[in-house]
Amino acid sequence: MHDMTSVHVTDAPAISGLRFRRLRDTGDYTALAAVRDGSSDWDRVDPRSAREEIPTADEMAATFPLAEMREHPDLLVATIGEQIIGYSHVLWRWTEITGERVYLHLGYVLPAWRGQGIGSAMLHWSQRRIREIAAEDNHEGPVTFATNVSSTEREADALMQHEEYVAVRRLSDMVLEPTAFAVPSALPPGIERCLLMPEHFSSVYAAWKDAFADVWTSTPPSQEDYEEFVGDNFAGSDFDPALCHVAWSQDQVIGFVLSRISKGVGVIAEVAVRPGWQRRGIARSLTQRALNSLNERGVPQVRLFTHADNGHGARSLYEQLGFRECKQHFFYRKPLCAT
Repeated sequence: MHDMTSVHVTDAPAISGLRFRRLRDTGDYTALAAVRDGSSDWDRVDPRSAREEIPTADEMAATFPLAEMREHPDLLVATIGEQIIGYSHVLWRWTEITGERVYLHLGYVLPAWRGQGIGSAMLHWSQRRIREIAAEDNHEGPVTFATNVSSTEREADALMQHEEYVAVRRLSDMVLEPTAFAVPSALPPGIERCLLMPEHFSSVYAAWKDAFADVWTSTPPSQEDYEEFVGDNFAGSDFDPALCHVAWSQDQVIGFVLSRISKGVGVIAEVAVRPGWQRRGIARSLTQRALNSLNERGVPQVRLFTHADNGHGARSLYEQLGFRECKQHFFYRKPLCAT
């Protein structure tokens, strides 16, 4: 009987029993999660990192809704016999403020099956799928493949370099432990703080967009972008306004630090200061207050990530506050016209 979910991958390696298919049913979610869990030790995935995760079957189901995956075949599953041994997906796409259209693809293979060409075949499938999507989008401007790899994912990093992807950005994954109380430095005269309320969300968003407007990976302000920002920072069971510190000048938000407790540790999720107020100690003062708030909750460590190249002096600030780098994350890209 012909499997309607089967996918032909043109450059698949000649491995006995290797097949590729789409998502078949809800039973696949447990097996997909097992791929990530089975790779975590080898890839030295840090489950407490704000940049990494070992997703559960339920989280896989939320990421790959069955009906959506059947309508839009952006998930490729690799199997040996009936065992899922890897997968690749194309889920996110966006246009940056520079006009560049970006298509993100990610792939995973169990360590025992690496080095045999499976990852390369799935990567090439993702590139072909992105080309199809990009042709439908018909974007007028540069278009690029993108993927993310950590410094401990050795095979994935080697594959990206072999495929001539270029690391356009590096993030420093940083940790502070143990945490300790510190007397926060004073805010500039006339700057006030108040408890974050829902009616402040749009002002915080505006300050965030202003603070990073000169970063080439930024996206233009939009209602969809605002709703995503609110969902990422002000929704969920781990949102606590008492852990968010916002600085105001009259009726304008000029800086903020958003923190939370996630995976049992403190997380500094966002730090932003409007350009006209930078280099005046606002980020330092607000971050110290956030660390004190987290310390009051008894967290064993605090995590954050920032530009490894010390953009806006952020990494230097965090190092001065006691953070140390534990690994890096590379943002790889390759123009569609290069292949």
